[in-house]
Amino acid sequence: MNKKTKIIIIVSLLMLILGISVIVWLVAAHQTKQEAKEKIGIEKVLDKDRTLGAKDVVKKSDVEKAFKGLAKNVKDGEVSGVLNENAFKGRNSETYSFKMTSVRNEQPVIFDVNVVEYDNPEVLSASNPFIGTEDEQIDGVGERARYYIPNDVKMSVKQIGIIAVIQKVSYKFSIEEPSDNPPISEKAAKRAILEIAKKANLDAVK
Repeated sequence: MNKKTKIIIIVSLLMLILGISVIVWLVAAHQTKQEAKEKIGIEKVLDKDRTLGAKDVVKKSDVEKAFKGLAKNVKDGEVSGVLNENAFKGRNSETYSFKMTSVRNEQPVIFDVNVVEYDNPEVLSASNPFIGTEDEQIDGVGERARYYIPNDVKMSVKQIGIIAVIQKVSYKFSIEEPSDNPPISEKAAKRAILEIAKKANLDAVK
């Protein structure tokens, strides 16, 4: 085997190794990206790499101030990622959650900001985001806002919230607390949530 042949073989091997390395890297990168998209059931996909901007809607300091005397140890907010619901075409949602502890009985309480972005105001209107809300209209929060308090006695968690809409986006500001001996009264929760909702940046998601 002459010198030229040896060089050709060595170069060919190096190119083969390089090609294999590139293929392995591409497969790994694709797998990582797919892992960030968590399929939830048949009709829902959670993309943890995307965001609608929910974390820019409220500040931790505003949550702490509003729930002062009601809850303590407010943790940093956690963003869910974007949930794409194929069963509801034309909408994506994201949740920004703050975990805390009730002052009265040390029970866990969660404050959520749930954002649903629709393709346009017409799709939002057709979906009727105010289903299940109270009749009372709330002033000073978005274009329209109402209290949302489901009364399902079978649920282990009680939810108290406000749903507001502006343009093509709906926002739900709510707390979740144990339904058995709830640590925060409905009146106090309404007052705290309203305070946060009035300070919220409803232009964060467009």
